[in-house]
This record gives sequence, C-alpha cells and structure tokens, in this order.
Amino acid sequence: MITADRSSMRYASVRPGDAALRARLFELSRTVRSEKLGEVAEQFDAIHSVHRALEVGSLDRIIRPADLRPYVVEAIERGMARELQRVGAWNRA
Repeated sequence: MITADRSSMRYASVRPGDAALRARLFELSRTVRSEKLGEVAEQFDAIHSVHRALEVGSLDRIIRPADLRPYVVEAIERGMARELQRVGAWNRA
C-alpha cells in the first residue's frame, strides 16, 4: 500500500513480492523505452540523410572520402596562413 502526501511518496508497508513486482516493472519499462527509442530512430533515419542536410543548409558541402585528406590539409594551411598574417600585422602595430 502506498500513501502520499504533497511533498513525497512513502511506502506505508511493503508486502511480500512487492520488490519482485517493482523489479519486473523496472525491466519492462527499460524494454519498452528501448523499443520506442528504436522506433524514433527508424523514423529519424527514414527522413534525415546527408543529402537532405545539404539541401536544407545544415552542411556546406559533401566531401568524397578520396578528397578528404587534401581538403583537410588545404584547410589547415589556409588557417595557418591567416593566423600568420594576423600575428604579423599585430607585431607591426
């Protein structure tokens, strides 16, 4: 039996088997939650893709795996050059 006041839930008495029932409820809740998360993930995957992200502006471009290394190297070189210009300008000031 459970009695409640406004500030908390309290167990007035614990019957034999209550712990087993709570454990079973906990396990069922975990199973149902997992199944529902799987359903939501399936719905998400059915709608979202890299190509859709590109269409809606979430991505600037899609880089092919073969082009990734050169792209990263060029990006780092551009960033380093920009930083060297900034530091050089700061040193001249």
